[in-house]
Amino acid sequence: MKRFLACVVALGLALVMAAPAQAVTEVTFWSAPNPPQEVFWRQMAERFNAVQDDIRVTVRAMVESPSSEATIMTALAGGTAPTGSENIFIGFGSQLYESGALVPLDTLPGWEELIKARNMEQSIEAWRFPDGHFYILPIYANAMLFGWRIDILQDLGYEEPPRTYSEVIEVGKRLRERDRSMYLLARQALVQNAWWERWFDYLLLYNAASDGQPFISGSEITADEEAAVKVFQFYKDLSDNQLLLTQAVTDPFPPGLRVWQELGPW
Repeated sequence: MKRFLACVVALGLALVMAAPAQAVTEVTFWSAPNPPQEVFWRQMAERFNAVQDDIRVTVRAMVESPSSEATIMTALAGGTAPTGSENIFIGFGSQLYESGALVPLDTLPGWEELIKARNMEQSIEAWRFPDGHFYILPIYANAMLFGWRIDILQDLGYEEPPRTYSEVIEVGKRLRERDRSMYLLARQALVQNAWWERWFDYLLLYNAASDGQPFISGSEITADEEAAVKVFQFYKDLSDNQLLLTQAVTDPFPPGLRVWQELGPW
């Protein structure tokens, strides 16, 4: 699954341990299903395997069917879970923690040295679980942006993209006045209940408006209520002004069916 929030590694998923009789400890690691990440982890595994003979790391790209979370849960239930996995966000990690499926990373050799080498002594504290341990290591964040068809904006009389909710609505109205077949945003996922899709529409705007204020910190709800409500109101205004297309459309951005699109690094 493509991730907006910080992607993480959760090492030590239960049910997969090396058999005592084996001379070599076999470790399976699932990478996110993005080619650059799979290549990176395979290269790291090859370098590690080349310098020692006690542990053999095998990297496989995670299969999302229908999501990475569902794949991991199925693997746990079937006894085929990996030793470690990428693509686990803090919410799903909490569920795995509560079910007893994770090994605390800070009990493994080299944890403190790793955190120090990555200069994470302060930032890692936000990932501490209720029992005081760390079960997830944040390793990167996917930068998400909104892109605009600048050529179409210029045709409408704008030299730069809108910067406020009201300016976005204004652009959308002018667009629809010129051509009723065009929409500000075409996104079928807005009417689908796949929870991870909110990373690519609602949370993009909320994170910016709230300056990154988390919805939940530990077990406390800490969301910026004003920012959260305003984002909902903004999407309602888009709908009320008929600026949204929520039916299935193949790649609507290049042909100009929509002029505004979320963009990720994949």
